[in-house]
Amino acid sequence: MELSINTWQIRKVESVVLAVLLLLSGMADAQTVTILHVFRNYGAVESPVGPPVQGRDGKLYAYTYESSWGSIFRQKTTGEGGVVYVFGSADGGGGSPFSPPLLPSFDMWYGTTGNTLGSKGGVLYQITPQGAYSILHSFLDADGGVPVGSPIEADNGICGTTAGGRDVGPTVYCYNRAGLSFSVMHQFGRSELAFSTGALVETRGDVLFGVGTGSDLCGAAFKMTTSGTSVHVYNFDCSLSVGSVTSSLVEGNDGNFYGTSTGGVDSNYNGAVFKMTHGGAVTVLHRFSSGSNDGWSPRGGLTLGTDGNLYGTTVWGGASQCGTIFKISADGTYSKLYDFSIAEQAPSGMVQHTDGKFYGYLQFGGKNGYGNSGALYSMALGLAPFVAFVHGRGHAGETVEILGQGFRGATSVSFNGVAAASFRVVSDTFLTVVIPHGASTGPVVVAVPGGTLTSKKNFSVTQ
Repeated sequence: MELSINTWQIRKVESVVLAVLLLLSGMADAQTVTILHVFRNYGAVESPVGPPVQGRDGKLYAYTYESSWGSIFRQKTTGEGGVVYVFGSADGGGGSPFSPPLLPSFDMWYGTTGNTLGSKGGVLYQITPQGAYSILHSFLDADGGVPVGSPIEADNGICGTTAGGRDVGPTVYCYNRAGLSFSVMHQFGRSELAFSTGALVETRGDVLFGVGTGSDLCGAAFKMTTSGTSVHVYNFDCSLSVGSVTSSLVEGNDGNFYGTSTGGVDSNYNGAVFKMTHGGAVTVLHRFSSGSNDGWSPRGGLTLGTDGNLYGTTVWGGASQCGTIFKISADGTYSKLYDFSIAEQAPSGMVQHTDGKFYGYLQFGGKNGYGNSGALYSMALGLAPFVAFVHGRGHAGETVEILGQGFRGATSVSFNGVAAASFRVVSDTFLTVVIPHGASTGPVVVAVPGGTLTSKKNFSVTQ
């Protein structure tokens, strides 16, 4: 029997095949944004701000500053949660928090608050998971003014930056937990750095990086050793129209830093994404323009995904001019992933949880309209679960902490291919491991029932 297929049938088959290929291609790039929890106009948690941080319990930790004096709260990735601490007038004049807490240990967390009362410039506080709060240091103008960004855990203690006081430049400070002492490591002159913003980033070679506004009122960054003996300030070329850098840098897989700015000298620009080398050379990867469908006015900085791309949010722009979610590659390829609606307003950055999804907060609105005070949302891109570090550097013989999920029944932990002789599964989302001798800088891999979990960043093994 002879089979006869005419031209029309061939073209029909080709069309069906093409449609399937396009569908599969769209599925590969598709994302699902889900509102997980809506905050109502009452209680201690209203208008949450991100990006959140992930705790050892797998929960998300974030803050508010709109409700009363603000609060610190935690939530499961399914939305359930509660308040850790509500700030008030009895807190020594610390005011509201403007960044999430640092969670360096099981029993003690650290954070900063802003300036609200008298001559006080905010405080460095410590708080237990049960909400026991105490002040470690009250900032005065001589300390460099108001602390900005979350503190970080560095070799010499809990360290951070200040914005700059009325008559003094910004500072880098550290609090020694063992000696219970506060010190200013370095104070910038106004001619070096006008203002500092965002948290510090510690990188290889015991080096700290920070950002801010230069003496020419354009973007700037600084680099200094953790001992404070070597300091370099990089003032960005104003012709780049990068503008003030208000969010912390993130280190990409290529070793360069990436960041966002709020605007440029040219009023047509409303923020940018830029790349910076360790030597301070800056390249603009993408410019945001007012009213753009791509979004404009980025907020909350960038987060590195396990696929090597960088992800962020804009407050304005998009289809409804209510903000967007975007991704950008190291070479500057920009994609808008999601448009927030009129009922979903003021996104403020995201974090990639070790379950593979991204999580962020809306400061206003939420599902079902204007009458809500923000929301928690997730974005699923189909990226696999992975592991992360509480502190991403250490030496052989030191115990380090690993975050993830599915740790029950883990059979091995390795550092760049060298298996650890000793590790302890504390919970399904947290384990501790002793860095093995012979290990070198590279990925950490945890073997769990059903497969392996690999870190998205290299762990730095120091001598």
